[in-house]
Amino acid sequence: VSSSSCANNDTNGNGIYCRFFLGVGDGACANIGSKCTTPSRIAVTVGTSAAARVCLPLPITSKAPNASATPNYKEEDKSNDNTIIPPPGLFCYRIDKSHVLVGGALTDGGSIVEWARDFLSLTSDESFARCMEEVSHLYSKEQEEAEADIRNGKTQSSILPMITVVPFLSGERSTGYRDGATGCVMGLTRNTTPAHFVKSCLEGVILRVNAIICLLREAAKTTMNDASLPCIVASGTALERNALWRRMLCDCSGLDVVMDGDVSDGTSRGAARLAAAAVIGSQKPASNINAVNSENMSMSEISWINEKLTVSECLAPSKGGEAKGPITAEGVDHDKLITTSVKWSKATASQDSFIHALSPLWR
Repeated sequence: VSSSSCANNDTNGNGIYCRFFLGVGDGACANIGSKCTTPSRIAVTVGTSAAARVCLPLPITSKAPNASATPNYKEEDKSNDNTIIPPPGLFCYRIDKSHVLVGGALTDGGSIVEWARDFLSLTSDESFARCMEEVSHLYSKEQEEAEADIRNGKTQSSILPMITVVPFLSGERSTGYRDGATGCVMGLTRNTTPAHFVKSCLEGVILRVNAIICLLREAAKTTMNDASLPCIVASGTALERNALWRRMLCDCSGLDVVMDGDVSDGTSRGAARLAAAAVIGSQKPASNINAVNSENMSMSEISWINEKLTVSECLAPSKGGEAKGPITAEGVDHDKLITTSVKWSKATASQDSFIHALSPLWR
C-alpha cells in the first residue's frame, strides 16, 4: 500500500493533513495477511485457483541494475547489484520500497476437485467422502510400499504413477503460459476406479504447485542468510479442508507445511495491516509532520515483517522425502537433509514429459 499526504489550511491557518492509500495486489495482501513476509516462508493458497508466493527483500537504490544502464558496468559488479531476476514463469512486483513479491498461479486449484466430483457423479457428500477415504487409503498404501523399498535397500521404487493428470482445464498460467493448453489424462485402464482418478487429480495440481515452489526457492536463495530450508504456510479453503492435499504438498515439496491458527481471510488481514502500518507511520505531531517523512520509513519498522506464527498444524515430509533434524514452527532452523521422494520424482518426470509431448498439439 502506498500512501500520500495532502494539506490544506483551516480558517486559522493551521495545516490539516489527510492520508490516502493506493491499491495493492491481492497476492501481496495475502502473503502479508498469512505472515509470509520473509524468504523463509512460502505462502501456498489453494481455493478455486492456486498460487505460491514469497516475499523477498529488495530495497530501492539509485544504483543502475545492468550494463545497458551503466556505461562503465563490469561483469564483477553483478555480485553487488541489488536486483532479483525472477525465473521465467513467475510474476514479480513491488510491495513497498524495501520488498518485492515473487510468485506463480494456476487457474485450476480446488476447481479441479469440483470438476472431478461432477465428472464422476459424486454429487452427494456421502459418496464423495467415501471416495476420499479410498483416496487416502491408496496414498497411505503407496507410502508404506515406498518405505518398505527403502528398508529393503531398493534404489528404484516399485511405485509408478498409475494415472498422470495435466490440470489445465481452464488453460495454463504458471509456469509455461502455453496458448491453447487443455487438461489431459494419461494411464486409464480397466482397473482405474473413481478413487484412482480423484487421487491423480489432486496430485496433478500439487505437481504444478511444486513446479512454482521450486522456482521460488531458486529466486529466493540469494536472499537467504543461511542454508536452512523454508517452510510452506498453507491457506485457502480447498487446502484447509483437505488434510490429504496438505500431506501431498508436504511430501512432494520436501518441506514442512504449517497451518496458522489465528489467520482467516488472509487477504483482508494483509490489506488492513498495510493500511495500519501507513497510518501508524503518519502519527506524528502536526508541527513535526514535515520533519518525519513517513513514506520513507521501512515497513519493517512498523511491524508487519516476520510476525510469529501461531501453529495449529506442522507436517514434516514422509519417508522417501525424509526429514532429519528438529522441526521448527518458524521454518528457518531445520538443520535437516531432505531427499526427494522417489514416488514424487517419478510423478514429476511423468507429468513434465506428458506436457512436453502435448505442447505441439496445443498450438
